[in-house]
Amino acid sequence: MTYGEILADFCSGQAISEPPSAAIARMKIYALDTLAVTLAGATADSSQRVMKAFPPGEGGSASVFGGGGRLSEG
Repeated sequence: MTYGEILADFCSGQAISEPPSAAIARMKIYALDTLAVTLAGATADSSQRVMKAFPPGEGGSASVFGGGGRLSEG
């Protein structure tokens, strides 16, 4: 069996009703890491340039995470 077949078999299997505690603990770490990196990146020079090029308003449908406001399409 190839790695792709193993992954496909795993993903198409029955849903796990209760994930293992090790998986939950690891997911908590990943979620906190993602939040921390996102917030730290919000103050980066590149992020500030994007915010200046596309200033957020109030009526958009997309939140500007770490920067406040909302952006809309178009």
